[in-house]
Amino acid sequence: MRIVTETMHLPDRGTTENALNLSPDLIAQRQIQYIDVADNEAISKKAYKESEDPSIFKSQKTNRGPLNAPGWEKNCDPVMTCYKVVTVEFKWWGITSTVEPIIQSSMQNVFTMFHRQLFCSTDEWFGMPIEDLRALEKETAKKLADKIQEENANKTDFS
Repeated sequence: MRIVTETMHLPDRGTTENALNLSPDLIAQRQIQYIDVADNEAISKKAYKESEDPSIFKSQKTNRGPLNAPGWEKNCDPVMTCYKVVTVEFKWWGITSTVEPIIQSSMQNVFTMFHRQLFCSTDEWFGMPIEDLRALEKETAKKLADKIQEENANKTDFS
């Protein structure tokens, strides 16, 4: 099994057609999924935490938020889109077509939760020196990798 995630952050509103420079073959295969971090319907009731809800969070340091106005993603400034390409290869005869979509769904859930948490923790990292941000980034990447592994382990119980 192989899961590869590529990421590009751009200061746009999701308008870059090929942010990660995919080949024409990969563009033909891709499925675009939009994630609205403020959409509480996109997460399970069990996963909901008020402290991680962008629709009610307001940053004291940046004055950003809450992300609750209709069409907020079209009107907020500054804005950033996080483009991700997730490639999943699971070559196990007979169950590949079942497992790959489960993994993709798990990845979308992890990304949604991660970006909700990131937005709602703005006041914890905004203004940090770059060295501290890099250390936090490294720690967060490890936590995210562990979470993805945990999510995938929970979804592959076929009994």
